[in-house]
Amino acid sequence: MITGYLTEKHTQAAVLARALGGKPSAAEKSAGFYRIGDNIITWAAGHLFRLFSPEEYDPALKTWSFDSLPFPFRDFRYCVDAESSNGALKARQFRIITDLSKQVDRWIIATDDDREGEVIGRQALEFAGWKRDIGRLIFSAVDERTFRKALGAEKQASTFDGRYREGLTRGIADFVIGLEITRASHLAFSQGDRRSIVVSGGRVQSPVLSLIEDRCASIRNFKPEDYFEPALVCSVGGSSVELIHSPDPKIFDRSLADRIGASVPDRISLEVLTKPGRKAPPRLYNSSSLFGDAADHFGWESAHTLAVANRLYLDGHILYPRSDCEYLPESMAAEAGLLLDRLGQVEEICPEGSAGILDAGFRVRDDIYNDRKITAHTAIIPNVNRLKSTNLDLSAFDPDEKQLFIMIARRFLVSHLPDEEFLQTNVSWTAPGGEIFRTTGKVVTKPGWRRLYQAADEDEEAGSESVNIRLPIELQDGLTVHVSDCSIKRKSTRAAPWFTEKSLQAALEKYGFGTPSTFAEHIKGLRARLYIAGSVKKIEITGRGSEIVKGWRKTVPELLSPKMTAYIETRLREIEQGKTGMADVIAEIRQLSARWVEALRQAPADLVDISRISISRPPTLKQKAMVRRAAEMLGIPVSKEILQDRDACSDFLEQHRQKLDEAFRVPSGEMIALARAITHGNPELELSEELLSSREALSEFINRHREHAVFKPSDKQLELVRKRAGQLGIAVPQNVLSDARRLSVWIEEHPVPPSSKQLQLAQKLALASKIELPQDCKFNATRCSAFIQNHFVARERKKAK
Repeated sequence: MITGYLTEKHTQAAVLARALGGKPSAAEKSAGFYRIGDNIITWAAGHLFRLFSPEEYDPALKTWSFDSLPFPFRDFRYCVDAESSNGALKARQFRIITDLSKQVDRWIIATDDDREGEVIGRQALEFAGWKRDIGRLIFSAVDERTFRKALGAEKQASTFDGRYREGLTRGIADFVIGLEITRASHLAFSQGDRRSIVVSGGRVQSPVLSLIEDRCASIRNFKPEDYFEPALVCSVGGSSVELIHSPDPKIFDRSLADRIGASVPDRISLEVLTKPGRKAPPRLYNSSSLFGDAADHFGWESAHTLAVANRLYLDGHILYPRSDCEYLPESMAAEAGLLLDRLGQVEEICPEGSAGILDAGFRVRDDIYNDRKITAHTAIIPNVNRLKSTNLDLSAFDPDEKQLFIMIARRFLVSHLPDEEFLQTNVSWTAPGGEIFRTTGKVVTKPGWRRLYQAADEDEEAGSESVNIRLPIELQDGLTVHVSDCSIKRKSTRAAPWFTEKSLQAALEKYGFGTPSTFAEHIKGLRARLYIAGSVKKIEITGRGSEIVKGWRKTVPELLSPKMTAYIETRLREIEQGKTGMADVIAEIRQLSARWVEALRQAPADLVDISRISISRPPTLKQKAMVRRAAEMLGIPVSKEILQDRDACSDFLEQHRQKLDEAFRVPSGEMIALARAITHGNPELELSEELLSSREALSEFINRHREHAVFKPSDKQLELVRKRAGQLGIAVPQNVLSDARRLSVWIEEHPVPPSSKQLQLAQKLALASKIELPQDCKFNATRCSAFIQNHFVARERKKAK
């Protein structure tokens, strides 16, 4: 029996092939599948299919008009996503899956274990015409050991039918609301001006933008107010202790604060309560906390963090990065020691070494390993199976992968350390009017995890006035003390903080805006549409974004409600749970969208300030290149403003079309140089004046004789070859001296050895980097020089950090 396996990407297929006992080759990769005995492993390229665009149902729907909204079609059709950036690959892989479906006896899906992975796998087989048995592999890491374990615990794909239907419905919901609200909003707010960037809306995008606008508006409109806090200072054992009355609500009346201050007697009796406290280490990463910390520590946008994490996952270094879980299954507790041993050997991850971490109290904690809190995936940690089979070599990572992996590895280690333990002392005195003056002190008794990771939790306690404040030891309950001073502190209220990438992620999770793994794309989309701007430390709404939210608030406020987004997510989960059907939820989505379209249809023409919304669309890269090329050919300048505007680029090309047509009739310098190289390689061919004056004729000549092209070497190349030949005491063949390509090959094949000083420096850098100097560096001066350059730069960067 022949079994077919379908993975999401090629990298997963290669690892699965090895897990099945094969050795995948480059030739098989080119063919689009691996054959290992009776097993065939192939792959998709992400989502292979997309929904039909409206104009594919009816060409008339290409025109944006309220007359065609809501869309009249009642079914939803799919086609291969052949027009995307890797559309040719998608089309090829679908043809391969279809062909293989005629050869295999059963299919097993091995895509990611989530609703999108379910759609990728099931859709491919459904459209390939497969109607027989389908199995399912469940895994959260990409390595041979994990895949072998998954192969031994194969499930029936039908177990996940609900998840498949949920994924399909999510795509349709986003399609319907996204396209209909985008068209209706653009028609209403931009008055149909298609020359500007489209006003885009969606079931998640719109409420997220509203959330950001609310925060930015509260900061813009905030007016600080003075408030007052009575404070007293008392003497205790030669030290001073300050107690403050900070009620909620605050005291904005100075005279009231003065009366409270005046009621304080010369001597007071203190209430002192000391109790033990403890602070657990930070939890393991899920996608939301990982994105937040990467934004804080590295200044990365969430989309970039997800891309880096995904590379680490596909290369087998970490567990699934789109997880919403902060826990590990209890069965993984046995692997904690192995991870400590492997990670502890890498100084950049663990300067203290494994022994230092053990000495700090590393242990298996019950609050990490908890089967009841595992969702579809586990927390994001280093992949223990990869570390079982190979040594960890951070030099194989690119700089971003290295930074993120170290952060994930350190979080794993710190989460296994003991709690910080402390004594917290609360000191208070109650005034005759009932007002409470208080202060709090904290003394750490056991640093626990903070012994090695002082900064790991700094954000949570930033601004706390009680952190590590040591109060006089003479303080005890009932102690009567002298009040040496009483004052009124004037303070000002503060606006809410700007959203950061980290705090916005937390807000989206709080309000139920889908799954944390999708947040990165939402934020990236808002930036791309020029709705938001700013850094990861300060997210601001643009004038365009603010004006669009204003329009939606006046027409479709329901669209902006976090409750609506959370409700739709709940309905999608009910499909997965079998509580409702796809058709019911899609019908409900269409009714909602139709209601919002109608509200936008009724919007008055002056609802928003169109000048704040209409922004010129940027040109495509190809269009910019054409304008630059045209300006160069015509010898005229082109302004920065033209290169930033798609319509201005089109106008520029149209304005100079006649001159450009004339210029393009004449061959370029590059074409003439290539033609001369052809006649140099084949002296029997000749270049006539007629050829050299016609671009079309010369282009035809080049295409017909391109294989004869032989470029003459430059003077610099010839000088280098003659010098090297002299050093080696050999002659250079004449045919080499007349052909630049042969000359380059000769130079590569006849290296000179490095000088003694060069070799000495390379060996010194290799020793400092704790690596062995490659053999070719010892005999090839060029390779030795490249080694020195790369490792010297790396060393200097490390010093700079």
